[in-house]
Amino acid sequence: MTSQMPPEGTEARCVFCREMVMLVPVPSGGWHWLHEGDPIDGQRHCLGGVRTAMRTLHKPGGFAWMYDASGYPLMPTGQRMP
Repeated sequence: MTSQMPPEGTEARCVFCREMVMLVPVPSGGWHWLHEGDPIDGQRHCLGGVRTAMRTLHKPGGFAWMYDASGYPLMPTGQRMP
């Protein structure tokens, strides 16, 4: 996995829902992977490809779950990756 944040607009396939997601800035000041139609609020939005009870963040293969405002990779809890 790469720890360096890719450029805004990078597309990758989510390992859970298998949809193409794009890295975009969110109002909270960080960067999240969003699928077309997802709410841009930094909340959990991936359905995991299973059922609505399995909501999570999108996680593209080879990249971090999300990034903070400075581009540092974060875990789904919002904590910095080791």
